[in-house]
Amino acid sequence: MATRPATTRLSATDRRQQILQVATQLFARQGFNGTTTRQIAEKAHVNEAIIFRHFPTKDDLYWGVLDEKVQRARSRHKLEERFHEKREARELFIELAEDLLSRDTTMSRLLMFSALENHRLAGRFFQTYIATYYEKLAEHIGERIAAGEFRQVDPLLAARGFLGMLVYHFWIQEIYGGKRYQNFDQRQVAETLVDIWLTGITSERLSEDRNLKLQTRLDLACFLAALLIAATGCSDQKAASAAAPRPAVPVKVAKVEQRDMPVEVRAIGNVQAYATVQIKAQVNAQLEKVHFKEGEEVRKGQLLFTLDPRQIEAELARSQGDLAKDEAALNNAKVNLARGDQLVKEGVISRQQYDDLVAAERSAQSAVTADQAAVEGQRVQLSYTKLYSPIDGRTGSLLINAGNLIKANDTPYLVTINQLQPIYVTFSLPEKQLDQVRQSAQQRRLQVVANIAGDKNPVVGDLSFLDNSVDQTTGTIKLKASFANRDRRLWPGQFVDVSLTLATQHNALVIPSAAIQTGQNGQYVYVVKPDLTAENRNVSVARTAGDNAVVDKGLQAGEMVVTDGQVKLQPNAKVEIKQGTARAENVTDSYGIGD
Repeated sequence: MATRPATTRLSATDRRQQILQVATQLFARQGFNGTTTRQIAEKAHVNEAIIFRHFPTKDDLYWGVLDEKVQRARSRHKLEERFHEKREARELFIELAEDLLSRDTTMSRLLMFSALENHRLAGRFFQTYIATYYEKLAEHIGERIAAGEFRQVDPLLAARGFLGMLVYHFWIQEIYGGKRYQNFDQRQVAETLVDIWLTGITSERLSEDRNLKLQTRLDLACFLAALLIAATGCSDQKAASAAAPRPAVPVKVAKVEQRDMPVEVRAIGNVQAYATVQIKAQVNAQLEKVHFKEGEEVRKGQLLFTLDPRQIEAELARSQGDLAKDEAALNNAKVNLARGDQLVKEGVISRQQYDDLVAAERSAQSAVTADQAAVEGQRVQLSYTKLYSPIDGRTGSLLINAGNLIKANDTPYLVTINQLQPIYVTFSLPEKQLDQVRQSAQQRRLQVVANIAGDKNPVVGDLSFLDNSVDQTTGTIKLKASFANRDRRLWPGQFVDVSLTLATQHNALVIPSAAIQTGQNGQYVYVVKPDLTAENRNVSVARTAGDNAVVDKGLQAGEMVVTDGQVKLQPNAKVEIKQGTARAENVTDSYGIGD
């Protein structure tokens, strides 16, 4: 396995910037759906948990990338300076278009992937990106309209058309075969694009004898014709409406369901052993024998190691000899003291001599007590030559083999034992969710579900620990969930996706998340009406849960929403429901199609 290069310790800000740079490259190359946080972590040489510390979800990371590009674009394109110059309109807009085409390749790719993948942040990204240029572009176009250079059009829509034209040019390179454009000079491309745009907003038709191939003009004209007609509201709209009707757009649909949905919070969790014990020697001795195999399951009280006991046995024997000697001396002192009691009463010996006999007896008693303590200490030391497991668990790697000399409490330790049943999963949540978690935990025991990568069957446990303080560095609160782990599917050090269920919402309206679109007026879906036409309807999304979204308002149970094919849809467009899935068959049956 390739080793990671040694790096200096980065600050939190620098680490965040490093992650954003790598994520920008991968999202622009592979799109949101084609990029995983694991790929970003490997490319940035960081742990995946570090990414989620800065960006709690993949969506947050994606928006961080998009927002970063927008901020850089704002600081780079000095539109105010350009628009203050008194220049001919065509040359000014060609210069701006050429600048965007040549220097915003990454931005264009991000815009393209956002729209094609129907990501829920796409509309927000478009709106924010356009806002970078919208105001100044529209203001300048308004000035030219007032001066009579442009005909009366909506400046905001004209500005949107200008930016959309540039993004569309990039799309047709990426989607429909960019090789036919690769040899074109950016100046030629910019001139042709601006000429087509100016044709729709000026009173005179500009020259069309450019060197760009006719195929490129037709591709762009098809797109811009509809855009400019809608923007200007000119009389050409009547001719467009008289054209042949569009064919039905093939789409996939799903029914709005009403069912109970869990209120969940999600995080990345790390599996930790319920208890971890490092086995160390408490005496200096030679490791005589190992009574287990590495990675073996052991039981509490099972013999693990035997140390050479001979030196300690010898010291114990010496202490026992000292004890026997001092016990004999004590017995003699007691006999002398008993004899002295009689003699002092008879006046045969002085009081001083009697006191000496009492002191001798007490001294002998103290010596015996000390010897008994020494013997007991040596017995304890001897017991340390046999090492037993203090818990039920699984052993790790054996770090010291039999035959080696071991020092008391030395490093490395002999072996580590991890208790796997039960087991903990630790995870962190933003502090803004702390009150909701606390309130739910006071009402009932909270269920935690751990999803293992590559395993379709989740593991269910309970929330068992809520930290007593918020981490001021990250603004998160630490939690632990305990799992029985009888089948040993959770393993210490493993990363899992954690879902903490706080409550259950009854009779919630549920649709697939893929149906949610984002526009300038917020989130919306395409609803398929009984006459098989599409209706654009604004919705309020409460939250997402996996592949589903819970809708607060805007839909009713039983209605049909489009989950795939929205890119080609517009309000009141005819749709053709794709067959082949159980969901589609249910929908067509409810509409009476296919009989």
